[in-house]
Amino acid sequence: MRPSERCLRGAARPPALADLPEPPEVLYLRGELARAPAVAIIGTRAPSPGALGYTRSLASALGRAGVTIVSGGAVGIDAAAHEGALDAGGSCLVVAPSGYERPFPRENAPLFRAVVERGGAYLSLVPGDVPASRGAFFLRNAVLVALADLVILVEAPYRSGARNAAAAARRLGRPLLVAPSPPWNPPGAGAAVELRLGARALESPRQVLRLLAERGLHPLARRAAPPPPLWRPAPGAARAPACGAPRARAPGRAAARVPAGAPARDARGGGDAPPCRRAGPGSAPSRQEMMASDGRAGRDRDAGPARPAELPESARDPARERVLERLRAGAVYADELCAELGLSVARLQELLLTLTLEGVLVADLSGRLMLRNT
Repeated sequence: MRPSERCLRGAARPPALADLPEPPEVLYLRGELARAPAVAIIGTRAPSPGALGYTRSLASALGRAGVTIVSGGAVGIDAAAHEGALDAGGSCLVVAPSGYERPFPRENAPLFRAVVERGGAYLSLVPGDVPASRGAFFLRNAVLVALADLVILVEAPYRSGARNAAAAARRLGRPLLVAPSPPWNPPGAGAAVELRLGARALESPRQVLRLLAERGLHPLARRAAPPPPLWRPAPGAARAPACGAPRARAPGRAAARVPAGAPARDARGGGDAPPCRRAGPGSAPSRQEMMASDGRAGRDRDAGPARPAELPESARDPARERVLERLRAGAVYADELCAELGLSVARLQELLLTLTLEGVLVADLSGRLMLRNT
């Protein structure tokens, strides 16, 4: 079934677009915009094999941690970012220069369908049946960056569309991280320039999560293993094959893991990606392991579970009370809460944001949300 298209005008447009000098008057949406912290991953359409694998691994780690991955859907780094997030069961946003029914590039149509079907979104500057135009790409880059809380440049030549997006990040005040590239690697020549212009060197997924936490953005980690991956890059290929192609793990590539104590998600929101229950290699630590280290979060086990601040009776609803009950019992993962309570990710994030704003939930030093002691 083809997803329906919605027009976003005026107040219906994402608020972050107000940072643009001339935001587009209307946008066209398939799927659901995530309300989680968002990280844009950008780069060249002709990456080195190492950059392609690294992008996929990075996006998987951030997607598992609850971050929404934003990119432009192009071949190369963009596609690897979307594929890596989907591999981890994470949420994606494709910001496209063309309509959903006229995808650019055409070979990524199966990828765009998978993004929407798995709870993400396809956001375009033109209606569904309109192809990309030459002048649409720079505006697409500006919208993509505006919708991100942080931007990562993995690999880009000196002159490239990815560097245009990096310039937009500087203008809009979005933190920019750049993967350092060796000087003998032509596809990464633009990285050194961006570092000289003030970008930070990209170190690890943990660094990205820490920078989000410093801005008050706390993703809620996913515990369970993701659905079966859709793609694997063929040996020596410059990019992943189309959806459904055989997939074999690249030699020497380890599964991306989310560090223990990954930050808990704030409620800018999240798509309704289906929860995944099976644990597997590379999944986050179990609830028992997380609870065993809760001493750093200041919880006194001998005193029993923390109690939330009292709320006005008018502010209570059954879903809120059930979420609080599970948090008191030690639940810390989004898919765990959604599966047990029958809530969508978007509804859960709405409740968590409300509880955070009311002071019932607070973030510890690692960025995890916890109940305030009273």
